[in-house]
Amino acid sequence: MHAFRAFHTARPAWARSLGKSVLYEAPTDAPQPPDAAKPTTLTAKAQTAKDKWLRSEAAQSRMRDRLKDASLAGWQRRKIELKLKLGGEKWAPEKKIATSSMEKIRLLNSEFPQEWPIKRLSEQFKISQESVRRILKSKFRASQARTDEREHHRQQQIHTFKKARLSHAPAPQTRATDKGARQRRGGSAV
Repeated sequence: MHAFRAFHTARPAWARSLGKSVLYEAPTDAPQPPDAAKPTTLTAKAQTAKDKWLRSEAAQSRMRDRLKDASLAGWQRRKIELKLKLGGEKWAPEKKIATSSMEKIRLLNSEFPQEWPIKRLSEQFKISQESVRRILKSKFRASQARTDEREHHRQQQIHTFKKARLSHAPAPQTRATDKGARQRRGGSAV
């Protein structure tokens, strides 16, 4: 029990608000020695407190002050900037791109890293630099079965769309209903 107290003497600000409640879920395996690494899974109550604190003005102020530190590495600076931008919320990109586009991003960056840096890729594909970073970092590749299933579904959607479009085709425009014809005659094209 004293190892638990020793570990939690220097708790972060968000954890101090929980009082003496348990911060981490107990590991399911055998008891660990006092010098073992801390468990990484937060309890629901602790995660809620952490999220609430990250959204607070004190946390935002601390992060802004830390950004002023010149000794921060680039990745640390980006991580803090992202936390400030998201305000404690989870990552949810505004724009999601197709799997084929993700493959193109990976290919361009691996084959031509000098010509296609992260900034240029983000401009070309019209997504944020953070999205490009996460795409390049990700190791996920869809299985061939899943790719074939998606392609089959896409072909069915195209076929259904074309069939519906042909069955409900609008009447061909005559010269009298053509907007361009009215403009040429001097009428208003409303």
